[in-house]
Amino acid sequence: MRDAEGSPTGMVVVVRDISSRKHEEGEREELKRRLAEHTTELERLNELLREQAFEDSLTELANRRHFTATLDHEIRRARRRNGEISLLIADVDFFKGYNDTLDTSKATNVCSE
Repeated sequence: MRDAEGSPTGMVVVVRDISSRKHEEGEREELKRRLAEHTTELERLNELLREQAFEDSLTELANRRHFTATLDHEIRRARRRNGEISLLIADVDFFKGYNDTLDTSKATNVCSE
């Protein structure tokens, strides 16, 4: 504030309590940190789920779901490139006999190798 000659005669002071705003900012940062942690955990679990969905847990070989997804991908790629695709399927007849004759771990090794 100034008088008629322009000399200061007083002050106006405005004080605001921003402690609630600071508290809210801290809470927001904590929520962001927790969200990032949850996102990382979800990504890890999704990757694990994908592996479980596309691999046989006993042999760790690709399963039919993986085969179907890969075949679909390769067919689309061949179409885009106007190319061809070859497919070879091998089937072990009467594999249950191997499983019954050998113990399970040896039969699993037959599949893996």
